Amino acid sequence: MNILKNLLFLWDNRFQTEENQGIILSGAYKISYIQSRSRLTVQKNTDYLESFWGGSIWDHALDCFAIVGDNGAGKTRLMNLILDDLRRFTNGEETGSCIMVFEGTDHEEQERLFVFYSQELEKPKIDAEQELLFEYLPASPDHRSGRGRTSEKAALKNMKTAYFHHSLSFHDFENLKKCSYDFSLGNLLSGHSQIDYEMHYNGLDKNPIRIYYDRELYKIVHLLCNYHPEEAPELEIPIPKYIQIGAADVSYLEKYIFQELKRHTASGLPDADERLKQMKRIFQKLPGLFRHSWSAYIVRAVLLGCIREACIPSVVPSPARVDLERLADAYLLSEDCAERYGIFGYAKKFLEELEWALTGHSFITVPVIYQTRDFISWLEENESVIRKLENKGTPELSIIPGQESRLFMEKLLFHYEELSYAFPFLSFSFGTSSGENALLSLWADLYGIWEDLKKGNSRTGGQASDCNTLLLILDEADLSLHPRWQRMYMKWLTAFCRRYFLPMINIKLIITTHSPVILSDFPPNSVCYLRKDEDGHISSRTGGIQTFGNHIHTLYMDSFFLDECGTMGAFAQEKLGTIAELLLTQRNGNNEIRDIKTVISYVGEGLLREKLEHALEESNEGINYTMKKTRRTDPALSSALQRLKAQRRELDQTIRELEEMINDPDMDF
Repeated sequence: MNILKNLLFLWDNRFQTEENQGIILSGAYKISYIQSRSRLTVQKNTDYLESFWGGSIWDHALDCFAIVGDNGAGKTRLMNLILDDLRRFTNGEETGSCIMVFEGTDHEEQERLFVFYSQELEKPKIDAEQELLFEYLPASPDHRSGRGRTSEKAALKNMKTAYFHHSLSFHDFENLKKCSYDFSLGNLLSGHSQIDYEMHYNGLDKNPIRIYYDRELYKIVHLLCNYHPEEAPELEIPIPKYIQIGAADVSYLEKYIFQELKRHTASGLPDADERLKQMKRIFQKLPGLFRHSWSAYIVRAVLLGCIREACIPSVVPSPARVDLERLADAYLLSEDCAERYGIFGYAKKFLEELEWALTGHSFITVPVIYQTRDFISWLEENESVIRKLENKGTPELSIIPGQESRLFMEKLLFHYEELSYAFPFLSFSFGTSSGENALLSLWADLYGIWEDLKKGNSRTGGQASDCNTLLLILDEADLSLHPRWQRMYMKWLTAFCRRYFLPMINIKLIITTHSPVILSDFPPNSVCYLRKDEDGHISSRTGGIQTFGNHIHTLYMDSFFLDECGTMGAFAQEKLGTIAELLLTQRNGNNEIRDIKTVISYVGEGLLREKLEHALEESNEGINYTMKKTRRTDPALSSALQRLKAQRRELDQTIRELEEMINDPDMDF
């Protein structure tokens, strides 16, 4: 079986650069394509270290690549083209003008490069070193390669892709789902809302942002309950100060259930409408009967979910029919009866009546009744713990993450995951910043991918995995992250991949970023630079800048094209330039001197502040402006300005030299 391990190169006619020779996506090779000659040039990089990030090409490998550059140069568009071309090749669709090159092993476990090319293009001629082996995979259902007879669809079936982009983009709406695991913000917002509406959890009027956060926060809580720091000390996951757990809004589900019960109940009772109204009133009063406690709201939500799953046909026709009279009897327990049984006894009595009401109509729905009963029993056993965790005056639990609360949370989530398909009845919130939440969300999504791949591996008995290679694309990786976390980002991310993925599969990681801190973790051959000029033309290059371990100032100047404007804020640069000009030309009065002195005191760069203070002293000594107002001649002014420019050039050079000498690994940026 052919295994694709590493994505090396993409040429797509939809992404035009000045050279238009394609985009290198790995430091392992130098690759270019010239369409007019239909020639693909491939050369191994001698300075590429296969084990740099971890693993080996002969085992399970990890390869990381960064794409940086100007705003608007097309980084996000390039990521979306990679996803689109992979999807089209995988599904056997028409791809347009496109070439993709992968590194991998063939069915004889021999290292080989696989060249995918679209039907519109000629088969590319390859100019490469003799020891490299190639296999062509044309994008056509009628063509198969000679050796191994592997179509492009078969070669890609064991490769999965995950896309992360926590900023809304126009590309989020071109295709609803881009890849195997699409964590783009647009897809999550629309996907979660669509699922909730189709499952009748919420109506179209429910805020999709709230639905999104409910789902994302649950994934984070799941991670926190399953991740044990002592098992992976190399990872540092920020733990929230507290986790608040409340009951989900049941208003829409309640309305939907009573509408459907009226339509689908088997009984033709003359007072059916009145019974349903009575049931609804009792249901709405239920939390009030039990002091509006957290348990009362949760039990109400769980019972609603149980009714939905057990009594409402999910397909038509369905054998599930409920005896309305018996079901109504379960709800029409008197308040005295409810007080006698308590909230948990009341719920168990209802489930018993519900099971009888379904007898002879449906055996499929019995498991949800048993699962609900088990959860009710667990709540009853832990009522004393729940009361201690309950926030005073609100139906919420407030839990401090840690060893003491772990067992309770694990059991709560176990039951929640058993029943949430019927209705996700819990809502979560915790005290985290937007940056902490973004990082936790990333870890939770990666952990979810690992769990999914692990399940796929268990389905095959551990003999063969559904996935040999995972391509992780993180677009704008530094969004919302504090510089300290940017500094740790690649260390944590690669540690996570080695800890969870590398034992099973190969990992290829591509990120786009504006952070020089993140970029300093990448060797020169693993960085692609995109630049857009004033006329809108895009150019690209790979390597050439010593990024790895380099200083933040140098990376800002060289890698993010700030050499023309410097790293100082433009407002500060203009303000200080004006002050320096006033001082050197001595065109300031006593009132201005006070303001100039104050601004100089704001300057954080010591050498620059000293230069300006010295110029201020010279200006004060040179002439008393309260007594004299001497105008400079034009030649003198010109000479002063030239002197100013020379001093500024000297100052800029001095700052660069000093910054390059600084090499403190503990310094936070």
